[in-house]
Amino acid sequence: MVRPPHEILRIARILLTDISLWTQGARARDALGKKVKPHDPRAVCWSLNGAIAIASNPHGITPPGLLMFLTNIVKEWRLIVLLYKADEFELWEDVDDFNDQRPHRFILALLDEAITRLETQ
Repeated sequence: MVRPPHEILRIARILLTDISLWTQGARARDALGKKVKPHDPRAVCWSLNGAIAIASNPHGITPPGLLMFLTNIVKEWRLIVLLYKADEFELWEDVDDFNDQRPHRFILALLDEAITRLETQ
């Protein structure tokens, strides 16, 4: 069964709502903090990309189109920051950079924004 993109993001959002289930610097980690694949049974926390991967399919592959959609939102947000906060320099260019360089609340905000956009298309 192929899930629609907004449903995939809703599942990822539910998973990542608890900050203890979120990680940075890896798509997933085990209880000892070691990097594992998102679908590894030892995984106990996930990055944004990892959560989307497990919500998407049994192979743990993030759909490229959905990843590009999120990356485009990240780039829009980066542009806004650069235009209106000239004293800040933001390095994030894609979903993984964004996940690894922003606080948890921004990850949830990105998911909320993406879900809203998909549902109103």
